Amino acid sequence: MIGCQVSLIRTVGDRFLLRRSDITNWYMLKFHLWSRRFVTGVSAVPSSISLHYIRFLNAFIRTGLGTALYCLVHFLLVIIVGCEYLILFPYEQQVRPSFLIPLYYTIGAYLIVCILFHYQKACSVDPGRPEFSNEEPLCISCGYHKPEGAHHCSLCGRCVLYMDHHCVWINQCVGLNNHRYFLQFVIYVWFSQCFILTANYTAFWEHFYSVNRLSVIPYCAQHLSLAPWRGLLCSLMPNLLSSYICFVYGLAALLFIILGMFAAWNMYLISIGETFVDYLAGLIGLSAFEHEMGMTLPLWELQHRDYRRKQHRWRPPTDLGFLENWRCFLGLKQGRTFLRHILLPSSHYPIDRRLICKNDVLSFIV
Repeated sequence: MIGCQVSLIRTVGDRFLLRRSDITNWYMLKFHLWSRRFVTGVSAVPSSISLHYIRFLNAFIRTGLGTALYCLVHFLLVIIVGCEYLILFPYEQQVRPSFLIPLYYTIGAYLIVCILFHYQKACSVDPGRPEFSNEEPLCISCGYHKPEGAHHCSLCGRCVLYMDHHCVWINQCVGLNNHRYFLQFVIYVWFSQCFILTANYTAFWEHFYSVNRLSVIPYCAQHLSLAPWRGLLCSLMPNLLSSYICFVYGLAALLFIILGMFAAWNMYLISIGETFVDYLAGLIGLSAFEHEMGMTLPLWELQHRDYRRKQHRWRPPTDLGFLENWRCFLGLKQGRTFLRHILLPSSHYPIDRRLICKNDVLSFIV
């Protein structure tokens, strides 16, 4: 009898311990599932935030930033033109020959017209999109036909013919149809800064030494026949005139350096028949090929050396030679001339190099 009671107690105890371990295991499993769900949710937060941030950034660049920079360009142009025509040109009459001042006004007016014309064209002319077709190759982003020389822009959401880059200053891509307008805008702005740096050298240094000093401002101390508004300016902002002149001259020096290097780089790419996107694609493709072959190449060598031109006989398919590349880019065909259609504002379109180049021939041209 006692043995039966002992065995019964053991059985009940074993069942109790088994039920207790099951409950413990169930709670541990539940905690494990909850912790995995929590970790997954926490890890998804940065991805969700980054995705929304990218969408916000794209929308801001396409709408807010592009419009703001468009207004900034015109605002800076008004500031520079106002300083030149109201202050600096009249002030230079006391140190320059009399015939130079009307020439300054004429050159300034020509540069202003060219800058405004080419900037508006670069902003408004469509950069060029491929014709709608179901032929291959197809763009993996938009699904449309992607011919040779076309690239997809994630900001514009479309493919662009001969895309060079997406420029926030014109709020669209630089492509086949507006690349000439964009480059001429940059070049004319660069020439205008050269003009400011050379024509206003004397006025700048004389006003530079009067900044933050109690001495009389040189512009207000002179009798200038070409500036009847001198008294009004000196009464409204006597302490800001010297700083205003120095700001315009310093901005001209900065733009002279930046736009000079940018224009030189663009002209080099045009001379070899490539766009900036093509150049980057060549470097990325080279790096991927070397990685596939188990080769390593220092990053600085990729940045400073173009190994695609290690063999002098190789040329990109769109390279027609130096002169022909520039004729196609400038659109100097069908009787068009450099004087009439380049030095003066013109709305003609460039020549599509795909209609001229022969890939099987140009690849072997020395």
